[in-house]
Amino acid sequence: MNEIPDTLPALLAQRANAAAPALIDRGRQVSFLELADESRRVAQGLRGLGVQPGDRVA
Repeated sequence: MNEIPDTLPALLAQRANAAAPALIDRGRQVSFLELADESRRVAQGLRGLGVQPGDRVA
């Protein structure tokens, strides 16, 4: 049985085709690779602001 990863980047890394569309909205497409990259950038930014695992962010 496959386990579901704990984080969005880990889940996206499991995708066989990173170039496949992950999101499609109003004609704009974002690939799984682009979504993973953006989620890493957001996480790094939050860490830079002092947000720690378990902190709540609104």
